[in-house]
Amino acid sequence: MAYTLTGEKCGTVRLDPSTTGLVVTESVQRSSKVTTNPIESGSDINDHVVNDPIKFTLTGITINGDGQAAILRRMWKENDILEYVGRNRIASCVITSYKSDANAKNKGGSNFTLQLQVINRTSSEYVATGAQLMSAQDADASKASGVSSGGQTKATTADGLHSTVSETISSSAYAGYVAAYSTRSGNGPATRATPSYSAA
Repeated sequence: MAYTLTGEKCGTVRLDPSTTGLVVTESVQRSSKVTTNPIESGSDINDHVVNDPIKFTLTGITINGDGQAAILRRMWKENDILEYVGRNRIASCVITSYKSDANAKNKGGSNFTLQLQVINRTSSEYVATGAQLMSAQDADASKASGVSSGGQTKATTADGLHSTVSETISSSAYAGYVAAYSTRSGNGPATRATPSYSAA
């Protein structure tokens, strides 16, 4: 049985017992964190459980030169995203720890221990070319038969961006308003009611 560790950037490590090496053990660690909130009596209330990322440990041997070990080192250094296939299968993981040991019994290779951790990958939101925008979908939905005027699919509006006038002013009323200010007599005060400030 061959064991493979395939990276998106660094290629593939293939461990075959007769030519390149083998995986001795595969260890999978699954754990969770439980949040606790103490209360006055001293008891704890558990209110949520969060699953930790799956961790995976491989121990193995490489033989016949440094070729496979060199790829493993490069995968660790470049933070390559990997997929492992052996007794278990694990995808979207990275090497968090890489340990190698050379000894006299394996002159052409080395023993290794890899610790892998599964990562969550996300993608950014986008609108595909040619796709209909949400505002256009809402407008089309509001025109469809069987949709009530107050329904959730009402077309979007921008009423808050417009100023409206609810009543008009006649020209005679405006002329009277202007005349009321034009006929006022008297000038404003010639001096300030309070003296200006001066630093003493």
